Amino acid sequence: MRIFPQSRPGGAASGRGRDGSDRDAADRAADTNDAGTPTPTPTSPGPATPRVPPLATAGGRPRPPKDRFPDVVEIVVEIPRGSRNKYEWDEHAGVIRLDRVLSSSVFYNFDYAFVVDTLAEDGDHTDALLLIDEPTFPGCHVTARPVGGLAMSDEHGFDFKVLCVAVGDPFFRDVIGIEQIEPDRLREIENFFATYKLLEDKQVDIVGWQTVERAREVVAVDRARFTRVRATNGR
Repeated sequence: MRIFPQSRPGGAASGRGRDGSDRDAADRAADTNDAGTPTPTPTSPGPATPRVPPLATAGGRPRPPKDRFPDVVEIVVEIPRGSRNKYEWDEHAGVIRLDRVLSSSVFYNFDYAFVVDTLAEDGDHTDALLLIDEPTFPGCHVTARPVGGLAMSDEHGFDFKVLCVAVGDPFFRDVIGIEQIEPDRLREIENFFATYKLLEDKQVDIVGWQTVERAREVVAVDRARFTRVRATNGR
C-alpha cells in the first residue's frame, strides 16, 4: 500500500493558514531538530513485494493441479468415509451409481476416489484413498497430494491404490510421505481391504505399502496411458 505524507492541520501543505497568517516560518521551525539541522523528509516506501504462498500463483489463488502433477492431483470422491455403500462413477452416463452394499460388517475408513485423467491397467481410472479430517460426498472434486500407495492383487489382477491427503485440510498440511501417517491408520486400511470381500467369496492379497515416489510414478504412467488412449480414440 502506497503511503502519502499527510497535510498539516490548517489547510494546504504550504502557503497561508485559515487565519491568513504566513506559515513559512513555522514550517521551517518545525522542520529542524534541536541541533538546528534540517530534519530529513521521510520518503514514501515503494510498493511491497507480494509474498507468493506455497503452491499458489502471485494472485494468491491455487494453481490448477495439472501445473503441479504428479505432486498434486485432482481426484473425484466416489465413496465417503463411514459408508458401506459402494458407489462407482459411470463413465458413459456421467453419473455415480450404487454398485452394491458391502456384505461384510465393515465400512470404508477413508474416502475412496479416483484420479482424474488417468487409466490404470485394469481399464479404470487410478484408485485413490483420501485421508481427510471430515468425510466429503460422492462426486466431490478434491485437490490432493499423493503420499504413498498400497499395492495388492484381487480377482482382477494387480491393483494399486494411491494414498492421498487433501491439500485444503490443515491437519495434513505438513504430510508429504507415508512415513508421516500413523501406523495404526495404515493397518486399519490394510485390514479393510483384506476382509471386505470375504463374504463374497473373493480374496485380496496385500502386497504392502509403497513410497510416495512409487505413487507418483504410477500416477504418471497411468496419465500417459490415458493420454495415448484418448489420442487414439480421437477424443
